[in-house]
Amino acid sequence: MPLPTEPQGVLDPASSSHAYWQSAEAGRFFNKVAFWVTSIMLAYVGGRVWLDGSLAYAIGPLIIALGGMTAWLVRRRGRAFAGFLVYVWGVWVGLSTQSLVQAGLANSALHGYLLLMVATGWMLGIRHAIAVGVASIVFILGMAVALQYGGWSPSPPLRPVAQAMAIVMTWVVALILLGWILRVQQQQLEATQVLNEDLTRMVVQSEEQNAALRASEQRFAIIIKASPLPIAISRLEDGRYIDVNPAWEREVGWTRDEAIKQTSVSVGFWSCPEQRVAWIEQFRKDGRSVGHEVTVRRRDGTERTALLSAELIDYSGEPVILAVVIDVTERKRIEAELQTLNGALEDRVVARTAELAESNKELSLAMASLTRAQEELVHSEKLASLGQLVAGVAHELNTPIGNALTASSTVAGMASDFSHRLAAEPLRRSELDTFVAQMRDGADLIERSLNRAAELVTSFKQVAIDQVSERRRRFDLGHVVRDVVDTLRPTLKGQPWNVEVRIPDGIAMESFPGPLDQVVINLVMNATIHAFDGRSEGQIILTVENLGEESLDLVCADNGVGIPAKNLGRIFDPFFTSRLGQGGSGLGLSITHRLVTKVLGGQIRVDSVIGQGTRFVVHLPRTAPEVVA
Repeated sequence: MPLPTEPQGVLDPASSSHAYWQSAEAGRFFNKVAFWVTSIMLAYVGGRVWLDGSLAYAIGPLIIALGGMTAWLVRRRGRAFAGFLVYVWGVWVGLSTQSLVQAGLANSALHGYLLLMVATGWMLGIRHAIAVGVASIVFILGMAVALQYGGWSPSPPLRPVAQAMAIVMTWVVALILLGWILRVQQQQLEATQVLNEDLTRMVVQSEEQNAALRASEQRFAIIIKASPLPIAISRLEDGRYIDVNPAWEREVGWTRDEAIKQTSVSVGFWSCPEQRVAWIEQFRKDGRSVGHEVTVRRRDGTERTALLSAELIDYSGEPVILAVVIDVTERKRIEAELQTLNGALEDRVVARTAELAESNKELSLAMASLTRAQEELVHSEKLASLGQLVAGVAHELNTPIGNALTASSTVAGMASDFSHRLAAEPLRRSELDTFVAQMRDGADLIERSLNRAAELVTSFKQVAIDQVSERRRRFDLGHVVRDVVDTLRPTLKGQPWNVEVRIPDGIAMESFPGPLDQVVINLVMNATIHAFDGRSEGQIILTVENLGEESLDLVCADNGVGIPAKNLGRIFDPFFTSRLGQGGSGLGLSITHRLVTKVLGGQIRVDSVIGQGTRFVVHLPRTAPEVVA
């Protein structure tokens, strides 16, 4: 319930008097007042005894002093209100007794009744002040009746000095009580002011909180109404609906006015009572529910599968259940269809897997056949290269061997002729010197020719061994490349282009010279076949670039016609050739790529510009991998 707009809790000082006199502060004031009043009363009693020599005229003050001490003892026992009560009535009895003993209605002590009534009302409340007033009036009326009709005659009034003492004592007590009352009133006013400020602040804060709460409730109501999900709010105590949103109305079929104060059971929401019992048990156990699948019944009798989620929330200070209903009937139908389709799909996958297994088996056999064919082609390519080397070397050997044979025949003829001449007649020294010179020239020619033949055979032997062997060894790169090019020169003799090796000596490598020979042969032969088509001259240069401790680049460059850009990405593919039907197998560069990447552990790339030439860059580690791929 909202608080009123105006502060209603401002304290009235009088309404808090009784509570104040129970406080420790009031107790301290009471102790001081009781002490001083009792002391004054005892002093007065002593003075009267000294003046009159009798206690008769000091009985009232003595009773007041005894009442003060008794009240102080009562308060010491923790009974604060009773202490005040004892003290008030002790003072009243003292005043009344003194009036009976002395002067009756003429006693000035009766003036203290009015002061006592005011103090009693302030300390103990209006009810006790009235009681003191009524008792005082009854006592005064009783004395008047006794004087008039009872024959009662009080003692004469005090002498002027005693009268003055009584008046002074009365005013001293009155001033003490008045000062005490004013001080207490001031403290109460200050305390009341502080309390009023605190209450005002609390009221303002409460109003702000209520305004924020109302704004929050309005936002909550807007969110609930705008939500596309069916939402219902029901009391935790009895399950009755207190609000539903439009989505719930559309989903369930009941309007908000019809559903309010109804329960889910009374509107027939639950299709299966057992599900309701299970849901309630789960909600009580967990304090919430998330995605609980249930079957609900709409107003038209149709049943739907839904996910029921609920949370316990505070709604305007009342614990309520906020429930969200999500219809998943269509989703469940689709899931069932998907499950059926998945079953059929699994059967199809099994059948297809069997077909693929058979196809893979056939492909594996075909791949094995292709691998063998490729290996045979590679071997054939190697043998073809070796055959070219053999043919070139054989042709090259004809010249030195022919020269040696001619020289040996000539020397043999000259020796036979010299032998006949020596047998027929004595020779002159000049003829002998001529014969020796001719023999020396013939021997020199034979030696040079045979040395050349031996060099060719040695070079061919090393290249041939490297070609048929993949043995790893340490070698000088420049020597190996030059030996390979030298074995190719007979094949290239008579061609209008030149092969030049610009590789310095001393570049040591730990690799496979056989595959490296094949790479150089393939690159040089590829250039001679394709680079100078339509050209009358050309140059092929073999160099080393980017020489480092770990690797280097072996470059085979020509200044030929170049390679079209469309072919650059395919030149390393098996069986790709631009001279199809003209003797090209399409395996040379494919074999080169395989040897570089799989055996030598390097990489190969090609750069080409039409009309300017082509560069094959073979990046090689100076120490090849241990295991040949």
